[in-house]
Amino acid sequence: MVDRYIDFWDVDIGVYETVDEMIAPSSRHPDGWQVLKNVEWIKKCKEAGIKTPFGTCGRITSPDLAVKVRKEGLDMVGLVRPSISDPHWARKVREGRIDEIRECIGCNTCVSYLFKKHSQMLCIQNPVVGLEYLGYSPEAEYPKVKEPKRILLVGGGPCGLEFARVAGARGHEVHIHDKMPELGGNIRYVVSKITARRNWIRIVEWRERIIRKKYPNVKIYTNSKMDAKKIAEYGADVVVFATGAVWDKKGRNPITKRPIPGHEKPWVLTPEDIYIHKKKVGNRVFVIESCGSWLGPWIAVDLAFEGKEVYLQTFPFPLESAASNELGSRLELGTLDALCKSAGVQYVEPFTYPEEITDEGVKIRGFFLDGWAATVATYTKWFADPIYRIKKKEWTQFIKCDTVILTTMRVPQIELYEQVKGMWKRGEIKGLKGVYLTGEALTPRTYYELPYPMFWSHKLGKEI
Repeated sequence: MVDRYIDFWDVDIGVYETVDEMIAPSSRHPDGWQVLKNVEWIKKCKEAGIKTPFGTCGRITSPDLAVKVRKEGLDMVGLVRPSISDPHWARKVREGRIDEIRECIGCNTCVSYLFKKHSQMLCIQNPVVGLEYLGYSPEAEYPKVKEPKRILLVGGGPCGLEFARVAGARGHEVHIHDKMPELGGNIRYVVSKITARRNWIRIVEWRERIIRKKYPNVKIYTNSKMDAKKIAEYGADVVVFATGAVWDKKGRNPITKRPIPGHEKPWVLTPEDIYIHKKKVGNRVFVIESCGSWLGPWIAVDLAFEGKEVYLQTFPFPLESAASNELGSRLELGTLDALCKSAGVQYVEPFTYPEEITDEGVKIRGFFLDGWAATVATYTKWFADPIYRIKKKEWTQFIKCDTVILTTMRVPQIELYEQVKGMWKRGEIKGLKGVYLTGEALTPRTYYELPYPMFWSHKLGKEI
């Protein structure tokens, strides 16, 4: 009966209150989870005699999954986030270039900026999404340069690879030198090692795959640590530094920039210490998060599921305040909170900060606020005015632990860039026509804001 009135059915499970199921991030559900659930309902509708065509979506990143659900009764496959990540998804499938598909990682950065309404859409995988009208191309389809440059690129992380992909597409000879055994930087060696962030490895894998397949003019050298002498003797026309950023070992935060006393102790670790240098993590762990990347809580979850006793301090804002910020707008807050609680992660009191790291644990200091609206201003004033601290009912607490993990802020690795640029300006490097800094070495951002440094690298590759 309904076939007379309906031309097409778009089936989605859930309602607004369960939007984190409807537009699930990869930290919550695997690829295609939603579409498989939707197909179950579509089958029931067809069994009831409805003949109108059915369609659905749900982060179908793989053509194999698209074929599977078509065979199970779906009439049309919808691609929303996957087509933001790769606008040419369907064309690549049709032309048999499946290995060139730029797969969505499920970070929900696109969803976040749609919720915020005041911003353009952003995508980590496709940093030029929405900018086609300004002449940008996700596939780097730009005119070839008339006079190719010999470019030395120091650093093969995601931003370096994006630069190399675009510059290589334009015909430049690019030499990538990276000190690690594999390309990918912090994304490969830190972020993708965390359970909730495993899909993020696609950011670097796709770029490396495309470079190796399509651009023989881009040479890759791993286990190749550069210094100023090597760079000066390299004979490059241009040197580009995409050396990235690392977690601050002093525990400084974006608000006060103050080191945490006791940060120099050997059992105070950063994510690089854990995942790259393989330093041992004890059984009673205190995680400090203040950057806005919210990497610390995900590390806390993994460690707690390993059986460790984990304390999580997010300062100056409590975890719940993220509902109106990065975690909430990416539909990850509910998942993270539930995982923290099921794993047994213990939340430290909100509106506290780590006053000192001692030989036995962490001394935290807190204060009561009248509300969250003036948190940043109040927090800054609290540090500067002892009388204000007394008025706000200051209190302290000591938490015993044998490991402290700092995810407080990230600092750029620019020492080599500054050294080489100084030599170039003094005329000490003959034949060198330019020295550039790009990516997170230019301005470190939270991981959620990776589209910005990725775009800067794309833009440099387009214009150099």
